[in-house]
Amino acid sequence: MSWSAARENGTVQIKGETVYKVTDVIDVKIAEVRMETRSVIARPFA
Repeated sequence: MSWSAARENGTVQIKGETVYKVTDVIDVKIAEVRMETRSVIARPFA
């Protein structure tokens, strides 16, 4: 799969088509919290 992220535009594109914008709301489920790195890992909520 070909994808790119454009920081200046705040978009993610797959095969040249914008699929996510910085203002999009994405439902996610928290999968893991790593306290040692202060990271939250989330997965798309289906």
